[in-house]
Amino acid sequence: MKRKPVVVGVTGGSGSGKTSVCKKIYEHFGECSILMLEQDFYYKDQSDLSFDERLQTNYDHPLAFDTDLLIEHVQQLLRYEAIEKPVYDYTVHNRSDEVIHQEPREVIILEGILILEDPRLRDLMDIKVYVDTDDDIRIIRRLMRDIKDRGRSLDSVIDQYLNVVKPMHNEFIEPTKKICGYYYSRRRTKSCCDRPDDNKDCCCFGRKSSSLERCLLEKAERLR
Repeated sequence: MKRKPVVVGVTGGSGSGKTSVCKKIYEHFGECSILMLEQDFYYKDQSDLSFDERLQTNYDHPLAFDTDLLIEHVQQLLRYEAIEKPVYDYTVHNRSDEVIHQEPREVIILEGILILEDPRLRDLMDIKVYVDTDDDIRIIRRLMRDIKDRGRSLDSVIDQYLNVVKPMHNEFIEPTKKICGYYYSRRRTKSCCDRPDDNKDCCCFGRKSSSLERCLLEKAERLR
C-alpha cells in the first residue's frame, strides 16, 4: 500500500525567493518523486473579460484564484490520481487553452503568495514554510521579473506594487507567517553576510525553522 504523499506549502511575498526555497526542499527529498503546483497557474479564467478589464483585476487578492480547482487537484494527487494542470499566460492576463498532464508523486510542493489563506487548502499540508525577505529586495526582483519575463513597463510595475501588491501583502500574506510551522529568512544582516555590502542573498533559517531540515529528512525517510 502506497504511503500518503507529503504536501509542503511554501509561501511568502512576491519576489521573496519562494522558488529558490522550493529547490532546496527538492534536495532534502533526494530520490523521492516530487512535483510542484504553482498557485499562479490557478488564476481564474477571465475569457469573459476584455484585455483592458483584465488589467483592472487585483491579482494579489484571494478571489483572483480558482482555489476550488487547486484543492480538487491536490485531493486527486493525494489519491494518486493524475490531473490536468492549467497554464496561465501572463502576457494576456488569462488562462491558456493549454493544460499540462501531471502524474501523481510522493511529494507535492504548493508554491504561491496566498496558498495559506484558505483553511481548506491549508489543512491538506503537512509542512508550511514562510519565506521572509526584505521589502526592498522583493520589489527589485519583481521589477526585473515583470519587465524582462512578462513584458510589463516600469511605470505599470511600480504603480501595481504601490497600489495593489504592497497593501495586499500587508492584509493577506504577512499574517500567514503566524500560522507557518517554519520560516526561511532571507533578510540581510551583518551576522549572516560575509560582508555588510555583500550582494548575495542572506539565506538562514529563522528560530521557528531550526528543525525544518530534520522534519524534511524524516518525511523523506518515511517515503523510502
